[in-house]
Amino acid sequence: NQGYLDILIIIGYNVHMRKPTVTIGIAALNEAENIKNILHTALSQHQTHFTLKQIILVSDGSSDNTVKIAKSIVYDRIQVIEYKKRGGQARRISEIFHKAKSDYLVLIDADMAFQSNKSLEILVDKIKNQKADLVTGAVKPVNGVTLVEKAVYNYRLGRFAIQQKFDWGT
Repeated sequence: NQGYLDILIIIGYNVHMRKPTVTIGIAALNEAENIKNILHTALSQHQTHFTLKQIILVSDGSSDNTVKIAKSIVYDRIQVIEYKKRGGQARRISEIFHKAKSDYLVLIDADMAFQSNKSLEILVDKIKNQKADLVTGAVKPVNGVTLVEKAVYNYRLGRFAIQQKFDWGT
């Protein structure tokens, strides 16, 4: 079940004066159904206040068409790394950390998507203007199709509404 995400995590380095560069890191396992969507929403981000330097997609032993679909998207800054054996999400994210060559690193789950084409810009501005080292975003669920997906959606939507209302200490 796909959700929309403003940003999972942005880790920033001390860049407050110039236009920062951003890497988007995605660890994926059997996400053929959503990988095209997440890559297209990543590529459609407005880049007024930052430059998208690279997208690193690490497939953690996917047995579906995740890698094939990702490689079919022609964009010179997408790097697809395929592993035949599972290593686990934490290991693949660690690899993304080592390969990222930018000021900011954005980690997003492969079953998510950016909510709008300004999601990254909003959060990059927050990290720059407030001199933060770490920014997280909230998952906003999308409506399900099956009965189970609809039940999960209703639960997530209720939880999302509570988070928005009480702002969880921020």
